[in-house]
Amino acid sequence: MRPGILLLLALIPWLAAEAATNVAQVRLFSLSVRVEPGTASTLGLTYTLAFGSADPRTPNHEFFSTFEDDLTHGTYFRMDGPEFPEPLLGELVVPAPEHLDANENGIPDFYEVSEGIDSWTGTAYWATEITWGEGTIAWQRAPGDYHGILRLRLESDEFGALPEFTHRFEIIEYAGTLTYQPSPDPVLGHLMLRRVGLEEVFMAGPMNLTREPTNRLNHFAIGESTLTNHLGQLIEISLGDVERDPDYAKDYFGALAFWDGDPGTPEPDFEIYFIGIDDPNDANGNGIPDLTDDTAPPPDPPLLEVGRHADGFLLTVRGQIGVTYVLQRASGLDPDLWVEDRRITPAAEHEEIVLPAPAAAERFWRLRWP
Repeated sequence: MRPGILLLLALIPWLAAEAATNVAQVRLFSLSVRVEPGTASTLGLTYTLAFGSADPRTPNHEFFSTFEDDLTHGTYFRMDGPEFPEPLLGELVVPAPEHLDANENGIPDFYEVSEGIDSWTGTAYWATEITWGEGTIAWQRAPGDYHGILRLRLESDEFGALPEFTHRFEIIEYAGTLTYQPSPDPVLGHLMLRRVGLEEVFMAGPMNLTREPTNRLNHFAIGESTLTNHLGQLIEISLGDVERDPDYAKDYFGALAFWDGDPGTPEPDFEIYFIGIDDPNDANGNGIPDLTDDTAPPPDPPLLEVGRHADGFLLTVRGQIGVTYVLQRASGLDPDLWVEDRRITPAAEHEEIVLPAPAAAERFWRLRWP
């Protein structure tokens, strides 16, 4: 090698060729609503009404989704009063305003913290072993507040109208990220989600995605995995199903189920969530987000070798046949000095290039590839 000439061979890929990690935005919306015990007073007597999705004797405060159009949520109740020899136990089904969607994003305002609910009322139905009746329910929640007020008045032919119970309720929404590397099935990602309005509450862990064979660019299944919450409790994902929404080019929407969404209670509860994923990553620009796009594994890094040649230097590129590599040169290590020298697409296992001895005192070379 001639004195004063430094030949630096650096194998530096384009960012897209590295083990790139994509970031998608994720939101979860619980279809269950948490309703705290409420009280009502009349004639100097105070009654307490509490709810639960399993044993009403030990309320867990869940209004669970019934997946009905009109009566959207169900629960069991326990009513205590000073003249009751034992608690009054029964069941209750109620409507909620799932039809309201002011921002037209496909998520009912009822489940979205940023959207509010003006005092919306509907007819509820309740029953015990000894009687049944109707009632009036009213939901109210300010925009940006995950807490709201529920008012419930029950009546029957036997008891007449009971006093109005006032409850504090909360909706459960999470927002965060899914980080993943584009790959063939399965796509292995990592979730980091914080509760909206209560950011110290979080859950994090793996997510496994598998494309559906008959619609692999638009539809995937969510497999079993285990998240960990802020208390160190394990929350297991049992299954999920998500499709790309044709009205939103990079949006996916579907449902996800936990075996038990609230491990702090004795019974499985708060299990079903809407899930929305917004993936802005589209490496090949074909309009299909990388999350479900068919992706080939990146080529193996090439090798760049240098040797003496009568006319200067002999560079040998050992790479993948058919992959285009870019040979760059620079007279210094300033990033702005690099320029393209030529493009090389090997037709065999190696490609040889004769380079004349540079006139500059120093010359640096590197390979990049897409």
